[in-house]
Amino acid sequence: MKKLLAFLLALCMLALCACGSKDTAKDETDDNQQQDVDPTPPPVQHRNPLNGEVIDAPYEGRVFAVTIDNVNGAIPHHGISEADIFAEMYVNHYSTRGLAMYSDISKVSSVGPIRSTRYNFTDLALAYNMIVVHASGSQVVRDDMNAEGVNNIFATGYAGYRDEVRYNNGWAWEHTLFVNGENAVTAAETDGYAVKVTDKDYGLQFTEDGTPAEGSSATEISIDYSLHGYTKNSTMKYDASTGKYVFWQYGEEMIDENNGQPEAFRNVIVLLATVENDEHDYHVADLYTTGEGYFACGGKMIPIRWSHEGKYDPIEFTLADGSPLKLGVGNTYLAIAPKESPVTAS
Repeated sequence: MKKLLAFLLALCMLALCACGSKDTAKDETDDNQQQDVDPTPPPVQHRNPLNGEVIDAPYEGRVFAVTIDNVNGAIPHHGISEADIFAEMYVNHYSTRGLAMYSDISKVSSVGPIRSTRYNFTDLALAYNMIVVHASGSQVVRDDMNAEGVNNIFATGYAGYRDEVRYNNGWAWEHTLFVNGENAVTAAETDGYAVKVTDKDYGLQFTEDGTPAEGSSATEISIDYSLHGYTKNSTMKYDASTGKYVFWQYGEEMIDENNGQPEAFRNVIVLLATVENDEHDYHVADLYTTGEGYFACGGKMIPIRWSHEGKYDPIEFTLADGSPLKLGVGNTYLAIAPKESPVTAS
C-alpha cells in the first residue's frame, strides 16, 4: 500500500511539472506573439516642402514671397528669421536684394521693408508657384511679371502699411513699407488668386541631419557678391548651440526686429550663376541652365551642382556625383551670386 501511494504521488508530481512547463511555454509563446504584433511607428508621410518639418497632412498651402530691401539703410529687417527660404542676389551695381519665401505667411506679423520687384524674382516665382508681394517696380519688369502670369500684390496698396515710427525718426520713405502676413493672404483672396495648391513639386529633399559627411570645415562662410568692380559681402557664422548659421552683413549681426532673434539658417546654399546687365542696367542671373555652387550645414561645406530647365520646374540641387542633395530639416539661406564671386570657408 505504501508503495502504491508513493507511485501515485510521483505521478502527480510529474503531471504538475508537465503543466507548469506547458504554461511557461504558453506564456513565452504569448509574449513572443505580443512582441510580433506590437505596432511600429509608421514612416513619416508628410513634410513641409520648403523646410522639411513633419506636418499632419499633405501641404496644400501657397508659397508667398516678399521682396526685401537689403541696403544698409533698411536694416533691421522684419520677418526674415521666420522665412523658410531667404534668397539674396544682386539687383543693381550697389546693392543686393532679398526674396523671403513662406510656406505659411499668415503666421508672420510683419515682413519687410519691401522694395520693388526684379526679373529674377519672376523666375523664382514661376519655379515655386509663388504669390509675390512687392513695392511695384519699373514698367518693363512689371510687364514681364504680368506676361508670365505671376500672381503678385502691390504692398503699396491695401495689403501693406507704412511704419510711421521709422518715417518720423528720419528713415527714408523707401525703407518704411511692410506687410502683415494675414493681410497678404486676404489681399491674394481679394485679387482672386488661389491660396491652396495640391500638386506642386518644390524639388527639395530633406534629412534630419544634413551635415555633409565628407564636408570641409565651414564654421564661417564669406560670400563676396562681386561683379564689374562692385563687391558686397555676406557672412554666415555657425552657432553650434543652435545648429544654425547666423547672417552677418555691413559689419553687424542681422537681428529680426519682429522677435529680437538672429536671422539664422539651418542650411546655406550658394548658387553661382552667370550675371549680366540688361539694357536697363539691372543685374539678371541666368537661372535657366546648369552650374556649380556650395552647400553647408552643421559646420561643414561641400561643392554641389544645380540645374533648372523648364521655367515651371523647381531648381534641382545635386551632389557632385549627381545624387540628390538632402538639406537638413529647417530653413535655408540661398545666395544667387555671380560666378566671379569668391566663396571662402574656415
